[in-house]
Amino acid sequence: MGRERHTYDMVKKSNRFTINFLPFDDAGFIQYSGTVSGAEVDKTQTYGQPWRMEEDYPLLERAYLAYECRVHQIVPTGDHDWVIGNIEGCHYKEEKFLENGLPNFEDLNIPLYLGRSSYVSLNDEVEIKEVKDPLSFKKS
Repeated sequence: MGRERHTYDMVKKSNRFTINFLPFDDAGFIQYSGTVSGAEVDKTQTYGQPWRMEEDYPLLERAYLAYECRVHQIVPTGDHDWVIGNIEGCHYKEEKFLENGLPNFEDLNIPLYLGRSSYVSLNDEVEIKEVKDPLSFKKS
């Protein structure tokens, strides 16, 4: 439980954490930060990922969206700890979103993790369906 324990200790000590959403161009850092222990290396410095502190919350500069969270509960689940938090703040880059709050895919490629270190880019070439009546899509 080495690396997970270190993260657990940091989160438990501060009782807060952030969830940073990075664009597809940063998929390498997303993969790196999920596989390298923060106990062993400063991930942002090693990878050259700029960040800043905002009211005791670490925010990645290239994040198009970030949630400030306060710990609600930490649940041990085998070799990991499941951290459940309450969102207390939100930061986002306005130009990355449309007036209706949906992503502006002309200015944003969202990475979707497929598994096995693979990501796909969600951008303006992906079909978007607005589903106001979910039952209308029900198969007979």
